[in-house]
Amino acid sequence: MTESHTDLRERLRSQIEEAYCKALYTYTTQHKAANLKERGFRLISIAQILLTSISSVSFISMLVTYQNVATVLAGLCSVVSLALNLYSRGRDYPTEIELHRSSADELWPVMQDYVSLLTDFDDLDIWSIRENRKLLQDRLESIYKRSPATNSKAYLLAQKALKQEAEQTFEIGECDRYLPVGIRRSGDKASS
Repeated sequence: MTESHTDLRERLRSQIEEAYCKALYTYTTQHKAANLKERGFRLISIAQILLTSISSVSFISMLVTYQNVATVLAGLCSVVSLALNLYSRGRDYPTEIELHRSSADELWPVMQDYVSLLTDFDDLDIWSIRENRKLLQDRLESIYKRSPATNSKAYLLAQKALKQEAEQTFEIGECDRYLPVGIRRSGDKASS
């Protein structure tokens, strides 16, 4: 059974659209993973500072007032602070955050090239479409091999951002409003 030219083009377009969407999800997930790690790092840092401060004040208070409550509080804060230090020991949060952001940054031009391929799709022959598809697949593979792993929480945040909050999308006519007045498509060239 031979496949018609139209069916083949439709299958190619569908595959390219799906690859673009997967790259978009990965891009958004990498950003969400970076945000999660950054928030976690910030919370651990604040907790360590607070616990160390409370421990110090409680210890000084114990020396001055001779109260056991201050001793217990200082001890508890020291234990929790030690636990946080041990938990975060050996982790380089700033580097982990940067790796996620770097991966997302590398994905951006590939996604734009997918959009360009889809824009030019009807003007390209099958061979050109396949060649461009292969080049994009190779670029994605290279990026994915270097990218840090994400987790299900980052993926769920990305899914929510893309599906429910329409992150990375624009309403009809919205892009036109952000263009310089002289190159807008709409007849409303006066409003800014």
